[in-house]
Order: sequence, then structure tokens, then C-alpha cells
Amino acid sequence: MAESTIVRNDSGIANEVLRRNVPLVVDSCHPNCVQLADKLYSKRIIPDETWRKAKDTMTGHTIDQRISDMISVVRDSIRTDGSMFRTFTDILRTEDTLPHNKLADVLDKEYDCLVEEGVSYDSTTGETITELAVSKETSAIEPQNSIVINVPDSYRIMELKEELEELKSDLKAELKKIGNIFEDIDLDEVEEGVKEIGNELAEKALKWMDTKLDSLFS
Repeated sequence: MAESTIVRNDSGIANEVLRRNVPLVVDSCHPNCVQLADKLYSKRIIPDETWRKAKDTMTGHTIDQRISDMISVVRDSIRTDGSMFRTFTDILRTEDTLPHNKLADVLDKEYDCLVEEGVSYDSTTGETITELAVSKETSAIEPQNSIVINVPDSYRIMELKEELEELKSDLKAELKKIGNIFEDIDLDEVEEGVKEIGNELAEKALKWMDTKLDSLFS
């Protein structure tokens, strides 16, 4: 996995990543529970009591339960110090097994994705910071008394009548403009123009016919 330039020390995001992947962590760490507990203890990510419980096979707890309890304490440490997330993934990689390396890559990648999405998480509640901000803003807004004004129907009718009169006036003005256009047209000139065009077409038609006849009898 390519080295990321993101500094993974945000306790809220780190805690959220682990919360989402507890089952994967349990499955991946199953074969090396004791060694993992030793390394976490050496880095002071888990306390002495958790370390002993993780290694104690006489408690009646299954190995999955012991790993799950240990990861819960790891999350507590990360909530306090976000840089512990990087320490945790580094420890996974020192195990140098395919499951541990893959788990570390998954955790780092998911952390980076959340950073790129720009979402921050509250390390205590797990809620997004944006959700908390919206909730606080909403609760701070005091409800306003709405004022309802009942407009009489007769008043609205008067408004509609005025709008209708304006439309009528505009329509009359447009019709008058159209009428003026037709008044400006000299029909005699139009008739003369049509006659001239007709005569020209007739002359051209006769010339064309003469040409065709000449070609047939020549």
C-alpha cells in the first residue's frame, strides 16, 4: 500500500474506523491474540488488566470475546490520543502476516477516505460534528409565532379585475399596431407588382418553349 501523506491522529475518525471494523479486527487477529496483546501492552495502548485477560484462557471467554474486549480498550485509548491509531496499525504490520497487513491497509484506507470526505466525528458519541452543529443551531432557534392575514375574497377579485383590464389595454394596443401596418400597404402597388412578376414569368416560359421546339425540329 502506498504511503499516505495524511497524518492519522484524529481521535474521532480513528475511533469511527475501528467501530466499523470490529468484526474484521476480531477475525484477523484471531490466530495471534497473545502476541498482539503483548505488543499493545508494551506500547501502553492497553493496561495491565486488559493484557492479562486477553491472554487468560481460563476465564471462560472465547478468544473472539477476549479480542473484542481488548479492541474496546484500544478504542478507549485512541479516543484519548488519536496518534494511537497509527501505533495500532504499525503493530499489526509488525506481525507480518497477510491478515494483519490487509487489516492495517483497510483501516488506513478507510481513515483516509473519511478525511477526504471532510467529515469529523465526535470521539465520545460517534456522531458527526456537522450533525451536532446542525442540531445545536436548530435547538437554539426559538419558535416564532406565525401571523396569518386573511385577505377578503372581494379584495382579490378587485385585483384580478385590474389585471384583466391591463391585459385588455395591452391587447388593444397590439391590434392597433397590426392595423396600422395594413393601412400603410398600397394595394394598387401590390397588384402592379404581381402583374410585372407574372409577365416576366410568361415571357421566360415562351422563350423556353421556343427553344425546345427548335431543338425538336432541327
